[in-house]
Amino acid sequence: MAWRADPGMDLILNVHLKPTGKEETVSPMIGLYFTDKPQSRYPMLVQLERDSALDIPPGEKDFIVTDEFKASMDMNVLSIYPHAHYLAKVMEAFATLPDRNEEMAGRD
Repeated sequence: MAWRADPGMDLILNVHLKPTGKEETVSPMIGLYFTDKPQSRYPMLVQLERDSALDIPPGEKDFIVTDEFKASMDMNVLSIYPHAHYLAKVMEAFATLPDRNEEMAGRD
């Protein structure tokens, strides 16, 4: 998918690492491919973050947090990025389609 890059634009990459307890060498690399065709699709980041709901009581074994996003247009989901710093035991994502059927998007 083409993504327009304007002159002077900053490209910022975030590398999220898990500590190993020892000194490590990190050498991230990316590949960029250029085209002269105009952008025809537009990515949109939808963050589902219920940080205000993350007051987990000590010793709680089954703490559930939910969030949702209602799209106002047809869209293709490119990725689902679960993020729980190794605290979550189960994460589920699903889409409720216009016909009200549910499609499982992922379970980790």
